[in-house]
Amino acid sequence: MLGALDEFEKLFARADAAIAQARHLLEQNREWQRSTGTRVRQIYLRARFYPKSLKLYSPLDFPERRQPDQPFPARTDEPSSMMK
Repeated sequence: MLGALDEFEKLFARADAAIAQARHLLEQNREWQRSTGTRVRQIYLRARFYPKSLKLYSPLDFPERRQPDQPFPARTDEPSSMMK
């Protein structure tokens, strides 16, 4: 009878230790998720709003090809003719 009680006490002690370890790992995981989320937001905001050394141009930035002798639109050019 005493042996059975001793076994139950050992079993519950192991269960308590496992629960404590699970809580510890859960807290570590939450901290890792918080720090990772913060870092990802920082990277996103930096890439989105900070000045860039390289600009990726869109085809909409250049509606028509310019001739070498006409690098800028003339004052008489209409915006609708540039979009063709």
